[in-house]
Amino acid sequence: MNATSIWIGVGVNVLIAGYLGEKKQDEANTTVTHGLLLAFGVGALLNLLSLLIMKPYFGAFTNNEEIYQLSLAYMSVCSFMQIPNMVHIAIQKMIQATGNMIAPMWFQIAGVVVNFVFDPLLIFGIGVFPAMGIRGAAVATVAGYLLSMILAFALLLGKKQKVRIKIKEFHIQKRMIARIFALGLPSFIMNALSSFMVTFVNLFLVAYSDTAIAFFGAYFKVQQLIVMTVNGLIQGCLPIMRFNYGAGNRDRLHSAFR
Repeated sequence: MNATSIWIGVGVNVLIAGYLGEKKQDEANTTVTHGLLLAFGVGALLNLLSLLIMKPYFGAFTNNEEIYQLSLAYMSVCSFMQIPNMVHIAIQKMIQATGNMIAPMWFQIAGVVVNFVFDPLLIFGIGVFPAMGIRGAAVATVAGYLLSMILAFALLLGKKQKVRIKIKEFHIQKRMIARIFALGLPSFIMNALSSFMVTFVNLFLVAYSDTAIAFFGAYFKVQQLIVMTVNGLIQGCLPIMRFNYGAGNRDRLHSAFR
């Protein structure tokens, strides 16, 4: 599902950077509005899909009834993070397309901090907070994503932003939606492949034990730290290259590529 949010986010990012390079401000703003509509719409669909498939999905990976019930309890709440996740990543990519890489990092960090702080409070019931167990961890996760989305909107609506939400004379353009999906498709495939790999490996590991699945999950998280470093470099290059391509500045484009 993160792969889907990256799909829309990267598509919007590349398209906006290109329009800004071509000095087509109206088209860039139109892309922002399309990106937000797609983020809300696809997020709602993923929310519904998560609720529909969670029972057969978790049932395929464990025969332990306790783990199965805990997984359902967690996912039944976390399903509702899909819209905040989609929207905040879409806005993150929109702002990065203008060359601002720092501000989007901070609203994402804020969400992580909220998640980190509220996890123990809601899991164990510290102070005035109720002891919610695994559901508390899920609530903390959703709260973190909600905060990231709110801060992202606040940043996007700020006066100093180079792109804005276009409402006046806006109409949905099928061609622009198709371009967003087409430009983001390679990133979606690359991210989705790793998810499919984990799914298939877990299907084999379930024949051994739940511990084997947990160990592989921990290993994969560590591996992702390396992958994220590479993704960060790629994300830094994308708006620079697309902007200069749109502006017709081939020398700077080749310099960024090298």
